[in-house]
Amino acid sequence: MNVKDLLRGIVVVVDDQIEDDSSEISKILSTLKEDKFPIITYEDVPDEEVIQSLSSASMVILDWEFKNGKTVDEMGDMTIDEISRIKIGELSNPIISFIKLLLDKIFVPIFIFTNKTTTEIETALEQDNLKEQIGKRILIKQKNDLEGEKLYTEIENWFKSNPSAYAVKEWDIIAKKNRNDMFITLYESSSNWSKDIWNTVKEDSKKGINTNYEFGDFITRNYVNRFISYNFEKEILENDNDDDSENNIETVLKNDIIIEYKNLEDIKIPYTGDLYECDDEKFYFNIRA
Repeated sequence: MNVKDLLRGIVVVVDDQIEDDSSEISKILSTLKEDKFPIITYEDVPDEEVIQSLSSASMVILDWEFKNGKTVDEMGDMTIDEISRIKIGELSNPIISFIKLLLDKIFVPIFIFTNKTTTEIETALEQDNLKEQIGKRILIKQKNDLEGEKLYTEIENWFKSNPSAYAVKEWDIIAKKNRNDMFITLYESSSNWSKDIWNTVKEDSKKGINTNYEFGDFITRNYVNRFISYNFEKEILENDNDDDSENNIETVLKNDIIIEYKNLEDIKIPYTGDLYECDDEKFYFNIRA
């Protein structure tokens, strides 16, 4: 495993000591910069609206404590409703709220690099029902343990003990390359490739074909057909540190045949085989879309 290749991409760093050249986070940033990682920095926790834009990040590095923001004492006699309207970045320790949003909305490795003890942070995360994510989607390390190449060694060890995170990263390398190759090839074929395909599909739509679906399906097929080789390391994927993984196989495989939509607004076109659960606790099966 080349962990630097696995991590290659934009690094997002949220730490209020970024501008302090003597700080531990500055040393970590120097290591990343030497290895040509592009870096986006925040000195305070970003608002929720930023999170979707972080979905293409290679990793998110978070501090644990921030000097800015309101403390509980500063909230004084505020009502619960007033407190609930305070933005993430205005809380005394907004990082847990931010982590929950990251976990819920996007899939990206979350690294908490801190000057506090890891046990203290683990306890806080456990109290907020995030125990299962520790060591899985969340890596916690003290900053002074990450000097120079130690940074990559610790992340590599995390990947080796966390096959699911490794699998996503390894697949993503191929996916990004295929996506770039596909659109470069399409543009080389014709700078107006999208218009050409759309008009062709539109002609067929007179026969009852959905233009939006067929156009999107053309792009998707072109993308999927480029997945001809993979580079997964079996030693990592066969890691047996995980307890009951075999007991979950039916739950995992279900995702290969069932895609669940929680909102009807997410469904743009009906398909044969769709199953609808209605308010009267009845299920309706779409026999012919």
